[in-house]
Amino acid sequence: MKVSKWKHKNLFKLEIYYYVTLFLFIFYLMQIVFSRYLEINVFDSFLWVLSDGWCPPPTESSFLKSHCFGDYGLTLHHFNQSNPWDEFSGLPVNPYPAVGYLTHFLFELIGNITNNSNIGQFLYILALTLSSFFPCVYILKSSIHNKVMKVLILSPLAGTLLFAIDRGNAVVFTIPFIFLAFKTYLEDNLNKLLLFIVILSILKPVFIILLCIFILYKSYSKALLGLGLVSVVHFISFIQFTDKNSIWFILKRYLESLKYYSNYQSLETIYPYNISFTRGLVAWSNVITDLSQLESKSFLDFIILHKNLISLIPLILISLLFYFFGSKLVVNKLGLFTFLLTVCISLSPITYQYYLVVYIPILAHIFLLKYSKENEIEKTFLDIILHFTTVLMIAFSVIPVIWLKFYLNDINNYLTTIFFVPFLIALYLILFIIQTFRNSYFAYDFDE
Repeated sequence: MKVSKWKHKNLFKLEIYYYVTLFLFIFYLMQIVFSRYLEINVFDSFLWVLSDGWCPPPTESSFLKSHCFGDYGLTLHHFNQSNPWDEFSGLPVNPYPAVGYLTHFLFELIGNITNNSNIGQFLYILALTLSSFFPCVYILKSSIHNKVMKVLILSPLAGTLLFAIDRGNAVVFTIPFIFLAFKTYLEDNLNKLLLFIVILSILKPVFIILLCIFILYKSYSKALLGLGLVSVVHFISFIQFTDKNSIWFILKRYLESLKYYSNYQSLETIYPYNISFTRGLVAWSNVITDLSQLESKSFLDFIILHKNLISLIPLILISLLFYFFGSKLVVNKLGLFTFLLTVCISLSPITYQYYLVVYIPILAHIFLLKYSKENEIEKTFLDIILHFTTVLMIAFSVIPVIWLKFYLNDINNYLTTIFFVPFLIALYLILFIIQTFRNSYFAYDFDE
């Protein structure tokens, strides 16, 4: 019996473009209507509180009097300690490796030289903003039509970038390198791809997962080389904090801080937004329990208890797929790279929404990719579900739209579409693995 399939043209590029454009229009319309007529501060609904504390030491001041871009100052507070991962320092838990200080050191040095920490902080925020413009500049250099609208969408006016810059988080520095890494991946330039993945893994160690791409090319030597380079750089960076303690003690404290950080916020907490895979599973578990009116929450309790192990499930499953199917893996490059990036940002049980900026360079490439009739393929119902899950996941991540009044942390805030992102990420990862296994399994020649 012939199985019927949905005939579906590849409209991914067109759909996501109009989704994001629509959300951007709504986003700015809300700013006018909500703030002018309803006395609602739109920005306070998806940004952190204005008086966020943790101004840069030693002056404890900011070039903006009421806002300190907290992650920048807090990182400096941590790394000015003899042991940045000391649990008795009185500071919040520090999940950053020693090399995380690298992106702050130069700007702190400028502040010390000028005897004004505000100058270093200002240049740091300026560097973040310029980094976020990288995809825009690349699009301007291209010869595609509708440049103005596409640059507007990809500018730092997008909600996810505003949040990341507002926090002063160094994850924004990864945008140019993610963009270039995917570009070299499309061109099959493995040497440059390795370089950009190594840089990304130095900035944020979790991006070392992208080395899985080399398994598909059976380029195990490059994967091991990348792993070795990243490991050596990180190991050496810890040596600077060994004045009073051994390197092994420092490494142990760092690993312990990662464990503490996974408990930093309950998986059932809504705000600040946690977009991790395990948070998504908890959210789905709550929905299913409420709809089925079950009193038992044993599955929910199991997820919370084993959250660190469960967070590794997507990585373990895709590694098994790579190992058993290797080059027979039936998946397009855009789909695979998006999947691996999603695994990277959702791996930790606690991942705040500023990590969603990784979708900005992906969105740029979606606009740049040229589809032809060869891309028009027949798709199954599961393909359609995965397709629209991906569209919504990226669109909701980039342009947060306020949708429901909610009181959080004694502040009159409003939930945004970021609330749905962990739902979509969990669904997306599960659907992608199932569909990749299905396609690869039936495409694999077991007689080889």
